[in-house]
Amino acid sequence: MRIGIDNISPGLSTSRSSLGGMRHFMQSLVAWLPGAGAAHQFELFSPAWADPFEIPSVPNFKSVSDPYVPRNRYARAAYEQTRLPQWIDQQSISVWLGTCNTLPLRVHCRTVLIVQSVQYYSYPETYSWTRRMYLTGMLRLSLRRADAVVVFSNANKEQIVKWFGIEPQRIHVIPHAFRFPKEITDISPDEQEDVYTLTGGPYILCVSAFYPYKNLHRLIEAYAYVRLTHERKLVLAGAPTEFLTVQDVMATARQFGVEHDVVCLGRVADEQLLKLYRNATMMAMPSLDETFGLPVLEAMAFGCPVVTSNLSSMPEIAGSAAVLVDPYRTESIAEGMLEIFNNPEKRQHMVETGHVRAQLFTYERFFDQLMKVLEETCQGARNNH
Repeated sequence: MRIGIDNISPGLSTSRSSLGGMRHFMQSLVAWLPGAGAAHQFELFSPAWADPFEIPSVPNFKSVSDPYVPRNRYARAAYEQTRLPQWIDQQSISVWLGTCNTLPLRVHCRTVLIVQSVQYYSYPETYSWTRRMYLTGMLRLSLRRADAVVVFSNANKEQIVKWFGIEPQRIHVIPHAFRFPKEITDISPDEQEDVYTLTGGPYILCVSAFYPYKNLHRLIEAYAYVRLTHERKLVLAGAPTEFLTVQDVMATARQFGVEHDVVCLGRVADEQLLKLYRNATMMAMPSLDETFGLPVLEAMAFGCPVVTSNLSSMPEIAGSAAVLVDPYRTESIAEGMLEIFNNPEKRQHMVETGHVRAQLFTYERFFDQLMKVLEETCQGARNNH
């Protein structure tokens, strides 16, 4: 079986400077999938201008590139539906793995589609009109064309079945994997000093790009209440966007009188992010919608108690190892944070159970399940939708 891996549709989201986790996902894909499917051949299809990945030195994997892939998003979308199907056919691909929401609709081989996000459907105001129309339209067509669909949570599967009328049996739920080393060691004084210098002292952490559905306004309002009795900074680690800027966030902080206690770090390197998790009093992520919510998993793995939403995918990840709150009620978010502050025994229990739960989400498990879907798709009947 020859499996084609799509690094065309992700576009600039796999560049080293991109927002979000698409580059991490693609890097793990090329590093782990050839090992999970050692009996098969893998080819990564990339633009010639794409930032390279660390490619495994194994005989069943190679990377191919095309200098004619456009950088412009809309020109690239046209390329995906014209030149790309021809290229896939020329390489005699058995199964095409669409990694980012869209498929080349006229390709002749079988297809597996990974749905990375649906926020352009659930929160359309966070996307430009043209991009939203393209993504929603292409996702609908790609879902109909796909022989199998992979999502990261049952919540995401339910959304797709409800919104797009896709048969549930074609959708496979494979939870994301924890991407950092699992070894947990004691926090050194030097590490804590380094982080406290960066954050201004002890802190509550939120790891999130700045989008309206991340619910930062209610988080800051809840923090302002908690701050009356517990001296901690609120540290926001994540890049601003055109839909929610640092100025917007700080205006909210001023509204609630905590502008001197809210710290916007922007994007931070993985090594620094790891330290931030390990030294935080808690990680608060009361998001309104997440395809998976990887920071919840990361925080639990590094012994950081978690307050997160009781809706979308977050309860699936956290299980009983986090405090779940109603993200639409500021009082609920504040009560969840105070529960960790005021109950040391529960805090310690969350540290222990969170670490154990995080060990369930492994790369081995993720890629073994993904490989099974690819093999079954190759052997099964072609979807004629």
